[in-house]
Amino acid sequence: MFDHSDDDGDLGMLSGRNTNEESIRIRCKNQLDNYELTASMKMRDNKGNFNDALKYWAANESQSPELAQMAKEFLTIPATSAPSERVWSRAARVIRAKRSRLNPDVTARMMFAQENSELIREHWKVLQPDVPFLEYYLPPPVNDVDEDGNPIDVGQNDNDYE
Repeated sequence: MFDHSDDDGDLGMLSGRNTNEESIRIRCKNQLDNYELTASMKMRDNKGNFNDALKYWAANESQSPELAQMAKEFLTIPATSAPSERVWSRAARVIRAKRSRLNPDVTARMMFAQENSELIREHWKVLQPDVPFLEYYLPPPVNDVDEDGNPIDVGQNDNDYE
């Protein structure tokens, strides 16, 4: 433990921070108590459809701002890691043993161009109105689904890209 007894400035900052943290803690406790006392959100509505928890917390944000903020943060976490796994698979095409010494900025720009190539193509005339779009400017868009719309492992045929 640090002894801040001789330094009034640090002690004032610490006690101010502790007071602020305690104030937040008390507000959160009060909001949680009020939530438990009120009719909380039901999982399903009268028709049997699932209720949208994000809409519930958006509507009740003024009554419970800290709880609403926590709900937004936790409820927006993707339920699957599949999208990020696909990005890592595509990154494996760029970052290979032969390219392991690539500058991180170059690698990041290559991945950005790959991940956003469809949007860049779509908005090229707005982004570069005086420059004609040439296909070799960008890598071809990656199709992460098979003909039936099922996700595929885009890293499975890496030997095709060497």
